[in-house]
Amino acid sequence: MKNPETKQEKNPMEVLADSLDVLQAEKNDRRGISCVRTLIVYLRRGDIDGAKAVYLNESDKIRNYPDIKEMLEQELLKEKL
Repeated sequence: MKNPETKQEKNPMEVLADSLDVLQAEKNDRRGISCVRTLIVYLRRGDIDGAKAVYLNESDKIRNYPDIKEMLEQELLKEKL
């Protein structure tokens, strides 16, 4: 029996946004990565196409962070662009 007080489950893109937020916050002496923060905003809005566009436009910066790049490729880009 489920507890009625539990929060609704998050959608996969919101879970991805939360994971990315944690990862990016640890980078650059804890200053984070601004282009990834922008991508997170799009994910939280539910604008997947916008998030993909940010990824493509900022891929030269994102590739410097292999863990973040891999996560985005597995979760965000698993659909064809």
